[in-house]
Amino acid sequence: MRMLLRSVLLVGLGLLVTAQVAGQTQPTLKRVAVPHVFSVDGATLYDAYCATCHGRSAKGNGPAAALLEVPVPDLTLIVVRDGRFDERHVMFHILRNPEPMPDWHRALRTNYNENEGYTHRAVVNLTRYIEGLQVRPSR
Repeated sequence: MRMLLRSVLLVGLGLLVTAQVAGQTQPTLKRVAVPHVFSVDGATLYDAYCATCHGRSAKGNGPAAALLEVPVPDLTLIVVRDGRFDERHVMFHILRNPEPMPDWHRALRTNYNENEGYTHRAVVNLTRYIEGLQVRPSR
């Protein structure tokens, strides 16, 4: 019987998840080069850099989430969890990458050839995109 392997490129983390579809091998993470994303569109940036761990739905269920040692937060619940959406706090997490987040600021600066104007616009647009995903608390 031939073993079938499935690989998913995790663009944002620069990781490759490899799992056996037929067989019992556990999924593994491997580092791969992070591709450049030449866009300042928030949704495009989210798909490229965040969905790997946080998932397309932003609920913390991306393809790499189960393989990480730290639980991946649900980005749709920032307002519910914190009582408000603090744009500066979210931007800090994108720019300064508290562990275990990857160094997105460096990746974004590289994308835009060290142009801080484009880097800032990308971070603002990504933050606004995440704000738009928020579940509002019920009253």
